[in-house]
Amino acid sequence: MPARFVFLGALCGPVNGPLFTLAGTETINHRGRVREMPFYHTLTAATPELLKGLTTGAPYLAEGEVRPLPGSTGQVALQVEQLTTVAALPTTTDRAGGYVLTRGINQVIASGHLASDIRLQILPGPDQASVVNVSLRIFRETGLLETSSYGRAAQALAGGRKGDPVVLFGRLHSERKTNGAGLSRTYSRLETYRPTVGST
Repeated sequence: MPARFVFLGALCGPVNGPLFTLAGTETINHRGRVREMPFYHTLTAATPELLKGLTTGAPYLAEGEVRPLPGSTGQVALQVEQLTTVAALPTTTDRAGGYVLTRGINQVIASGHLASDIRLQILPGPDQASVVNVSLRIFRETGLLETSSYGRAAQALAGGRKGDPVVLFGRLHSERKTNGAGLSRTYSRLETYRPTVGST
């Protein structure tokens, strides 16, 4: 069980070969403030049969594996092994893109080894929140999964050393960035809320 995901969201736009996108919203506690956050994940179907009969705007539950891409930091492939149609859920429309968003689930559990020693940092501001940014090596032959932890989750990682086994629970945050060559790429980061160091 290196890194597994469960996403619940609406099919966003047409299917493109083995690729499709699920979009949803989730309620999160961000540094003491409860917020509704949208998410968009581009997924890869493990088999063509998973894509038969999909309807744009309909909600689906996707389960599968997170695989960091070889030689990358922050780029992952999200391979869907199981895709289930669910009953109609409350939806809203993304003001920017016009896509249907469903009240969703965005959860990942990842086990691996720390790629560096933990460095606990304190964010500027009146609340002096703790933060840890660290890479996780899930498979020896692939790239790294980038992670961020805040507050108590960050403090739970304090003292972790390179090579220590860890188990991380959290949400996947993805965004598009332009790299040094001018190419647009999607980068993903696991924002953890329940880390365990020293056991896998």
